[in-house]
Amino acid sequence: MKKIMKNFSIVFIAIMLFSLSSCQEDTKEESVQTSMENFTLKTESLKSLSPFSISYKINEIKIKKNSSSSYRVSTIRYNDESLDSITDTFDISIIGNILKISVDFTSNKYFIEKNTETNQLYFSINNEKEMILENSLQNIKENDLYALNRLITLYVELYDNTIRKMGPETDILAKKTCAMFESNIGFTGTAASIRSIEDAQAFIANGHGDCSIKGTDISCAGGNHVCLSTTTMQCSGATCSGGQSGGGTGGGGWKTSN
Repeated sequence: MKKIMKNFSIVFIAIMLFSLSSCQEDTKEESVQTSMENFTLKTESLKSLSPFSISYKINEIKIKKNSSSSYRVSTIRYNDESLDSITDTFDISIIGNILKISVDFTSNKYFIEKNTETNQLYFSINNEKEMILENSLQNIKENDLYALNRLITLYVELYDNTIRKMGPETDILAKKTCAMFESNIGFTGTAASIRSIEDAQAFIANGHGDCSIKGTDISCAGGNHVCLSTTTMQCSGATCSGGQSGGGTGGGGWKTSN
């Protein structure tokens, strides 16, 4: 009888351990699914955008749903020289606990990949992927940094609900003013802010004394301590009428006619 009870106890414990393990796996899976639901998008056209997007002269973002786990996103921006619009196309996929945003720029294939479990962010150039760290940011080439900033800007625009959006009245206000923007990335909010402000100060010192800094927006939604900062400048006179726009690593300014 004791032997039977002992065997029963062993079987019972084994069943309990298996059930607990299965329950933990189910809970983990549910947690991942719940987390990934935060990355679903509505099929819509966005016209109320933040300074992060406006810094790249983007005035509209269109979202098309391909499937329950993939989207095609188009950003429409102005061309300073021809005044025509330029459309850049991004692909977004949600697989398991991985969110991936990809784009082709200057004959290169880029993507950022966010692991929602570890909150780590990876950057890939032509399928060579590495985690974004402070030292890696310092060594990224200018064209590649532009692509990285554009990818993180889109991520921030779509998924950071805390950022300041400019409403539909932006176009009306734009006719009466001229704004310039400098964007930059950093491993912390402070680092990103310092870089974008320094870029703005350099722009002002480089023959744009009619501009003054009005504020800085920061988002660290891009990943674990990967932050994006945009400094807004209010300009008048030669900077606006001369057709010049800001430069720097952030991708330049955004000019409107008076």
